[in-house]
Amino acid sequence: MLQPTILLADDDPHFRKALARRLQAWGFGVVESRDGVGAIARAAASAFDAIILDQLMPAGDGLSIATRLRERTDAAIIFISGCDRERFRPAVLATRDVYYLPKPVDFERLRELLITLIPTAATPAGAAATGAAIGAL
Repeated sequence: MLQPTILLADDDPHFRKALARRLQAWGFGVVESRDGVGAIARAAASAFDAIILDQLMPAGDGLSIATRLRERTDAAIIFISGCDRERFRPAVLATRDVYYLPKPVDFERLRELLITLIPTAATPAGAAATGAAIGAL
């Protein structure tokens, strides 16, 4: 069975790398992007099971990037952002499979959401690792 893969776009390299390590410990493949344009290019080149976006990034804000990504993919889009959740309400209501989690991230909630969105994430390889496997970010 193929490993579920996530596109992770965040301009904060420390957060992006730490989250990528956690996702990998949970059994996901991860492709990283430091900005919105890179996320669009990566989504055009490969298929992903889910996409995690920050809102405030260079070369495109998360909401406009999500709109462009939705034209190319049906993958679930999860915003992880320090921005106020009300900013995301229109996008979540208007677009299918768009979700929002605030920073600081509740990693157990993120893991549960990914398992719900990606059925293959609940396989033994993905289910064996827990948030404690990597420690706090």
